[in-house]
Amino acid sequence: MPGIREVGKRREPGGVVSIPRVKTPSVPRERSTSPDAAHNLSPNQGRFFSQRRGARPIAGPGEDPPGGQIPGRGKDIGPLRRSTCQNSGMLTGLIALIAADAPMPPELDAYLRRPDSSFTWKVGEKSEGLTTLQMTSQTWQGIRWEHDIVLTEPAAPVAKGTAVLVITGGKPNRDDLNTIRTIVGQAGLPAAVLFQIPNQPLWDRVEDDLIAHTFEKYLETGDASWPLLFPMTKSAIRAMDAVQAYTKGSSNPITKFIVTGASKRGWTTWMVGPPGTAAWSGSRRSSSTTSTWVHR
Repeated sequence: MPGIREVGKRREPGGVVSIPRVKTPSVPRERSTSPDAAHNLSPNQGRFFSQRRGARPIAGPGEDPPGGQIPGRGKDIGPLRRSTCQNSGMLTGLIALIAADAPMPPELDAYLRRPDSSFTWKVGEKSEGLTTLQMTSQTWQGIRWEHDIVLTEPAAPVAKGTAVLVITGGKPNRDDLNTIRTIVGQAGLPAAVLFQIPNQPLWDRVEDDLIAHTFEKYLETGDASWPLLFPMTKSAIRAMDAVQAYTKGSSNPITKFIVTGASKRGWTTWMVGPPGTAAWSGSRRSSSTTSTWVHR
């Protein structure tokens, strides 16, 4: 019989009797796109409801909706939470920057342009056709960010002046070094791998947990330099500065970069040269994590 299945048996005096159970039909849940549906999102379903659909913005986990009062309770949200709602504007700008061709948030632009005397680089080990540059990109929240840049080039590049910059995490390892050799062989261009993006662990946190912690610190303090994406982006720009300086005067001085990375490093790729930035010109390739930039 439809909707019935045998789930067990029990022994009765007259024999064995099957125990049926009615199957409860499953009803597919539809995802609502109405503004009111935003308040039904779980904390893990994102901080913001899609504003492209005309929805009103909502508060993130641990926050109250904008407007000054908590619905149904009639209480003022207080100065801390009111400040949190106000500070979330810059985070919205970062999300828009990653998702579309949006202008750079002025806080990010200011951080990238801020002089930092701790930026240095020097030539390290040279081995098997690979050159390592040891770089300090900046001092962020009192922490010096240090990186390895491993650079190699083909015997006969297909074009002069352009290199591939691969942004990755961790320390130099055989897999990434093999990757850079593959890129050089197939693209016919010089390539550099920037490691330790981001510097971690910090405050006993890594990766997503670390990024979330820095967003929380920004919302708590209002210090716009807190989001981890800021020093990650500046590290990539400083790596291009170092490669440019190292190759200046060589037979193939580098002035353009094809920048690529995955996951969080992909965010960094997207943010090294957003529209409207005076120091850059270039283009983005659809929704991938590869961009081409001219570093002036």
